[in-house]
Amino acid sequence: MSELRQHGGKIALANKILIPGIAGRKFPAVDVIRFVVLAFRDIAPQAPTHVLIIPKSKDGLSALDLKPNYVRAWANMGISYTNQGMYEESIRYYVRALAMNPKADNAWQYLRTSLSCVSRNNMVEACDSRNLELLQEFPL
Repeated sequence: MSELRQHGGKIALANKILIPGIAGRKFPAVDVIRFVVLAFRDIAPQAPTHVLIIPKSKDGLSALDLKPNYVRAWANMGISYTNQGMYEESIRYYVRALAMNPKADNAWQYLRTSLSCVSRNNMVEACDSRNLELLQEFPL
């Protein structure tokens, strides 16, 4: 949690300048996908394969419009919002993905991170116990 807060300034800077610049092709990037989302290789990777994914459309819902029952699309939207520091918004998408596939381990981990970032400790406990029913009862 403290590590995420330390990088808050860098995330805000990336959200305001770097990501829009890459999307608008003002900054160079190695595209992986450029269709419904823009996926590009990170210039400072933290893993051997580190790809950033952001929605291309203004509202970010194109992938969900194309395949509304595609669990990965819901989880990826959550990741996109998390990457932008929009943790409250990301939670809705992770919970929806988990409602479709409660065995999606990565979605549980991402959800826990977002919940921690907004200090929703009561929901973190529900997440740790994988209590999807309880998570769906919380106002999101």
